[in-house]
Amino acid sequence: MTKAYMVIDGQWGSTGKGLMAGYLALTRNPDTAVCNFGPNAGHTTVLDDGREVVVQMLPSAIVSPSVKNVLIGPGAIVDPIILYGETEKYSDLLKGKMVYVHESAAIVNDVHKYVEKHKLDRISSTCKGAGAAQSDKIMRIGGCVAKEFHKSLGVNVSVISVMEFTDMLLKSKALQIESAQGLELGINSGGWYPYCTGRDVNVHQVLSDCGVPYCMEKPEVIVTMRTFPIRVGDAFDKYGNKVGTSGPVYEDMKETSWEELKLKEERTTVTKKIRRVFTFSMSNLDKVIKILHPDGIFLNFTNYLDNNPEFGTGKTGDLINIIDDKWRSIKGNSDHVVKWIGVGPMIKDVHPRREVDYIDEGN
Repeated sequence: MTKAYMVIDGQWGSTGKGLMAGYLALTRNPDTAVCNFGPNAGHTTVLDDGREVVVQMLPSAIVSPSVKNVLIGPGAIVDPIILYGETEKYSDLLKGKMVYVHESAAIVNDVHKYVEKHKLDRISSTCKGAGAAQSDKIMRIGGCVAKEFHKSLGVNVSVISVMEFTDMLLKSKALQIESAQGLELGINSGGWYPYCTGRDVNVHQVLSDCGVPYCMEKPEVIVTMRTFPIRVGDAFDKYGNKVGTSGPVYEDMKETSWEELKLKEERTTVTKKIRRVFTFSMSNLDKVIKILHPDGIFLNFTNYLDNNPEFGTGKTGDLINIIDDKWRSIKGNSDHVVKWIGVGPMIKDVHPRREVDYIDEGN
């Protein structure tokens, strides 16, 4: 039976999925990785030598030598130019690996990008064509899926059939599943429509998007969260007037600023907009526990708490206890759910729970 685990974002994205996925791939040694990515989100893994691996099409697990099969699922939205570029840029990491694209994956073209640029500015969309490509796929417009795309998608990239893809998943011994964006951005489960992405973001949707068969063992669900959640920056015209917003958040969240937090501003991986930043939300945590049912949580950016105890989250240990207590109150057991923390951008900055007490001594 295949052992599988999933990395999924519990907030509005940019929680460190790429970092956690890279860490798990290098410590758990999966032989196969599958993702449902699209061009509207980026995933960053910083290796311990400082090298940044930033992907939009390929799973972050490519950083691990143990991975031999790299799969892009049927629910993925593939930008051929980006995928081709990633296979060239990371050819050294892909040595000894094969990349397989499910024949039903959507393909983005220039028309899709044009449509989104002129119709989605009001919601601060990334305008990368993902939603428009998915819409054309649903409408069965010709040339919009991988099996109808007759140009190369990259070095060592093959488009394979439904059953070939399924057989590769079933033959894997250890499977890493990587999802895009976050629970609160889901078009259904997020609850923030229309300020959302064009598809849903939850465990069963990710399994479907990745083509994972129902008969496979239930994956271990690893949820990534941040101490200070973000939303993508609002949209402004050339005169500085706000023309679009990334949307609202929960009532128990305060919108703050990078200056107020005494932190360097963050920009989104894809659009380079300055991210909006907020205080931690118990309402969001409640949704994460009830909908995603995590087996473990990776709490990232705990270093941001060091100088900001006035924002109600206190030290790292305080917030960990808050999350664990909430999880226990809902699940009715005495275990803990926060199993890793992140204190920086590199793989070596991810620490298992057993090290948390030691790290906290300096706070």
